[in-house]
Amino acid sequence: WRLDTRLQALAQASKGQYTRYADDLIFSWSDRSGATPGTFLPIAGAIILEEGLTPNFRKTKIMTQGQSQRVLGLVVNQRANTPRREYENLKAILHNCVRHGPESQNKEGTTNFRAQLRGRIQFIESVNANRGYSLLQAFEKIQWPAS
Repeated sequence: WRLDTRLQALAQASKGQYTRYADDLIFSWSDRSGATPGTFLPIAGAIILEEGLTPNFRKTKIMTQGQSQRVLGLVVNQRANTPRREYENLKAILHNCVRHGPESQNKEGTTNFRAQLRGRIQFIESVNANRGYSLLQAFEKIQWPAS
């Protein structure tokens, strides 16, 4: 609680935002009026050390507006979304399942390939309803073998 309170205050003082998910700490600024990484990171690192934890600077990433900003596996530049490559890959798998049958795409021999695909679609749908709907339409066209 103390760590979160201190890091939240630091972020607010530099006109930024602080978010934590488990052990992932995320700091963001809406524009360049906030702190620079060269000044902010040492202070944040000192707070983390003072609270008895060790920052992992090898995992620290500075992501600018012009690049793909990924947090917890999602792209968060404008709004949270799944990476385009992940979406396109699943779309291609579904397309090939429709054309060649699901067996042709189950390359890892997944026991319940249908449920795995459905789960991946649901995850994308939870982040982006339009993408999820598009994938679900393709999924519903698949001819599954009789069980």
